[in-house]
Amino acid sequence: MPGLNNSDVTALIVFDERVFPRLVRNIDEFFPNLIYLQWNNCNLTSIESEDLKQFPNLRRIDAQHNQLLDLPGDLFAHTPDMQAMFIHNNLIESVGEGIFSKLDLLRIVDLKSNRCINNAAFSREEVLDLEKILLVNCPSLPPTTTEVWQCDNLRCSLNDEVDKLTARVEWLELFVFEGNQRKAEQEKLISDLVAANARYEERIERLEKAIAGN
Repeated sequence: MPGLNNSDVTALIVFDERVFPRLVRNIDEFFPNLIYLQWNNCNLTSIESEDLKQFPNLRRIDAQHNQLLDLPGDLFAHTPDMQAMFIHNNLIESVGEGIFSKLDLLRIVDLKSNRCINNAAFSREEVLDLEKILLVNCPSLPPTTTEVWQCDNLRCSLNDEVDKLTARVEWLELFVFEGNQRKAEQEKLISDLVAANARYEERIERLEKAIAGN
């Protein structure tokens, strides 16, 4: 259009499962002022904070109907103005702690139809509640075999994970029993916590067996 250039582009929409299984780097060289990014139905398997670093003004991201397995806790470290995200219909089973903690403007999060979570939030209060649910249902993955072998003491990485889980338990006990939580909500959270603990123990057991076999 006359009088416009790439700097005037604020939205990028990608919808092609054949070509874009990862976010393309250096998009900001062409479109430096994007505030809306849509990357739907592209077989996207992973997304990291470095992928989003090129979009410091990003306010909304759509990454629905992909193959995402986990969301790192620092995913939005470079996008502090994020207001809405739609990451439903993926395969998410792990979400890093504090993923929304520094996103004060975040009001909409849709994580429905994932392996560990089937919830959405549409206000700041609901976002904070959703983060608590993620803490229980989608705990961070334990260290990989490689990460454990990099540790001088085999148990150190495992102990770190146990310490983190213990901290989660103590915090969730306060959350569950504080205030006037309904009994049904308490029982549901406790059930989720037990399930999360079982998943951690199973992962740690698999990790130890894998290391013992090397």
